[in-house]
Amino acid sequence: MCCAKSSNCAGPAALERHEGGGAIARSEHWRRRQPLLMQCITKCRRTAEPRRRTSKYLHNSYRVRSFGLSRKQKMMDEDHRDPGNGGEASAKGKGRSGHWEKAKQEVTPKINKYRYTEIEYDNDIRILKILKGGKDDPLMCMLFPSALPSSEPRSKYKSYPYIALSYFWGIDDPIHPVEMFHDTGVRDGMAVVQLATGRKFYIRKNLDAALRQFRHPNRDVDIWVDALCINQSDVIEKKAQVSRMHEIYSEAQEVVVWLGEGNEETRKTFELLRSILNLERLDQLIKDKSKHEQWMLIVKLMKLPWFSRRWVIQELALARHATVRWGDQSMPWEQFADAIALFMTRHDEIKAYLEKPKKFSDKKDPNAHLGLMEPRALGANTLVDATTNLFRRSDDGGRIQHRLVNLEVLVSSIFLAFEASEPRDTIYAVLSLAKDTMPRPKSKGRAPWMEDTKHYAVVNFMKAAFGGAVSIYKYFNSVSLAPEVSGPPDPYSVSLDDRIAPDYEKSLMDVCADFMEYCVETSESLDILCRHWAPMQKRLTKRQKLQLKIEGREEKKEHMPTWIPSIEGHVYGEPLGVFEGRKNADSLVGGVERQYQQHYRASKGLPPEVTFGKSKEKTTDDEDIEDHPSSQTSEADEGEPTGSDTRAEKLPRPRLNKFDGTLHVKGFKLDTIVRLSGRVLNGVIPHEAFEYAGWPKKSKDSTYPEDAPERLWRTLVADRGPDGTNAPTWYRRACRECLNHTNTNGDLNTNEFKDLGLDDTPRTMKLFLERVRGVVWCRKFFLTGITRTEKRAKHYGLAPSGARENDIICILFGCSVPVVLRESMEQPGRFEFIGECYVHGQMDGEFLSLHPDIPPHPYKGVQGFTLI
Repeated sequence: MCCAKSSNCAGPAALERHEGGGAIARSEHWRRRQPLLMQCITKCRRTAEPRRRTSKYLHNSYRVRSFGLSRKQKMMDEDHRDPGNGGEASAKGKGRSGHWEKAKQEVTPKINKYRYTEIEYDNDIRILKILKGGKDDPLMCMLFPSALPSSEPRSKYKSYPYIALSYFWGIDDPIHPVEMFHDTGVRDGMAVVQLATGRKFYIRKNLDAALRQFRHPNRDVDIWVDALCINQSDVIEKKAQVSRMHEIYSEAQEVVVWLGEGNEETRKTFELLRSILNLERLDQLIKDKSKHEQWMLIVKLMKLPWFSRRWVIQELALARHATVRWGDQSMPWEQFADAIALFMTRHDEIKAYLEKPKKFSDKKDPNAHLGLMEPRALGANTLVDATTNLFRRSDDGGRIQHRLVNLEVLVSSIFLAFEASEPRDTIYAVLSLAKDTMPRPKSKGRAPWMEDTKHYAVVNFMKAAFGGAVSIYKYFNSVSLAPEVSGPPDPYSVSLDDRIAPDYEKSLMDVCADFMEYCVETSESLDILCRHWAPMQKRLTKRQKLQLKIEGREEKKEHMPTWIPSIEGHVYGEPLGVFEGRKNADSLVGGVERQYQQHYRASKGLPPEVTFGKSKEKTTDDEDIEDHPSSQTSEADEGEPTGSDTRAEKLPRPRLNKFDGTLHVKGFKLDTIVRLSGRVLNGVIPHEAFEYAGWPKKSKDSTYPEDAPERLWRTLVADRGPDGTNAPTWYRRACRECLNHTNTNGDLNTNEFKDLGLDDTPRTMKLFLERVRGVVWCRKFFLTGITRTEKRAKHYGLAPSGARENDIICILFGCSVPVVLRESMEQPGRFEFIGECYVHGQMDGEFLSLHPDIPPHPYKGVQGFTLI
């Protein structure tokens, strides 16, 4: 089979246009694409060999010279193109030409002809009018400006009603055309346009399907779609409009959730959802084990790409009224959410039906059974919980009255199941949902001298002079540092801390470091160091990778310091990792259920003393500007809407990093790791873990104590029960029972108990092992230095999977758990941050209690560590 379907193949149809002296061959665009085309031709030449042998017209047709085709090929191609030649050659040529024309469309970037009309993007938005049409008619649309309700008094436009679309962009190339027209002035009626004035605009497949589904045969439809209503290539406009997304979705008449084109299962899935809403019917469905396959319909629904998008959280949570649409099926969001929530109340029973594959081949199919994933961690379930529990709404269920959760918790705990194609959106996409990022009234207790603009400059000088020390900001945490300005500025942008305000020109490291500095200041805690949340760097498309290879360049990845914890260390790794099962242990610093009520107090609740290292070079000032055409499309936005090239914007030159990658923290060294077990892989605890705690090695002559060692059973559960509560005393008995079931090597396979079934394993053992698996998964057991006065080691506990012998265990002021550090070989005196750890007997401030002479904050004379 030829590579015509490859996204990188242009095929012979493109060769027809590549003739020496041709207009395209002379163009800059063609010269840029030529290496890619030559590579595609080589591939076609290999895969099309059988076809060449059977057709005299294709003999030698793939001989390519450096500046064109052979004369013979040129003549044959002309025969194929000219319908007047007739005969078999013409017919076959036409079929081949259509085949390769399709391939050429897939590899050649589409160039949008539509040019945006400027708007006051701080006040206004664009609305897309889908012109009426039949099912198979070409898509025709018109963009027109509209004011937002909050800015209508200062806008020259009225505010018009619209529907807002929430959908999955997709990763395919935008090759589906829309005929775009400029504003005709028609609002309430049907727009009449002149077809000759239309301009092509290319969109992706999923959006094309959505617009066609929403198009009405008899009237125009007004809708807001980010890919079309925002000039994606205008950085300044995009930044301004993104900062108003919360208002765009909250002011929409309705938010429509588009799950994608339907299939043969769509109708059955929505019928099942409606059945679940009947509580009696739900019980009947659960008892009917003969129809358990139907539950996979809901599992597949919950795995649709829309439920993994990070922006959908804001789009849906802020909606006053929302509807879910999948193909031609629809359901109000309230009913959809209730159905998913009811499904989750019975997920343990449903999971028991679906957990074991029936056939060997089922193991290769992620949809074959539910046991490959944890439904509670899926984005769909998280989204249902979030829209219900993140806010307090008005009595009619419409507008949000109170936000209940802080930004740190949203980013680092709740919404880890959602991914963003733009890594910076990990933070920016949830700003409008946090209680600490919304507009606050001016503080009444503000010092009088702060009102003066002159003193405002002094404050900024103080902030810069102290190099980023968090303590300098504490006084100003609850007050605005901005001077009074004239006019009615947007309250959202004015009150938002500069460190977390959307800025897509900042490096990813700066975005993450600014967020962490903000979190440390607002929470007065260093626990953010132990929560794995930081996004992966943006992946290049196949086209971009191929282009780098052709140009002989390597992909450059931004260096991230070890103290910015990557999401790879999260329980399920990357957002979509939940489909593959657990990868890492639960975080010791706790999840979302208790917010800032910490599980441990290793540093006795003392505040942190930290300094985020700043680059010595100054970042670009606002005055450092250059002409930059807004039509320039960045590599990240390849294939997205192009903007107007009729004007130039003033944009900052590329800025140097604000942070230098160092973090100085104060604390104490507790001990040094001298022995480590292997990792706990897939729930199998190695025998070293038990031996380090004093449990006898398994042998014929071994005698075992009646009770499990205290530090063994407490370490296995990190001395806590579920949700950070105190460990139940019966854990000791459950642990002792489990130790009777180690294998011949002395290892304990926790999966064996899990697979025995609900009826064969005591419930207490299942609860105990569930907690153990969450604590020890992929961690290592360790021992520290041996004392002279006693045979056993000083400390025993759990370390991160990346820990090594001779790593040091430290207690940092402001961090609720001990951490593991490693001195850098390249930079002696500086340390890499390895991760959090559990040290038995040192989790509640015992070490600091033995040192009452510790000076008060800022801990003068106390040892510090510079992390890199």
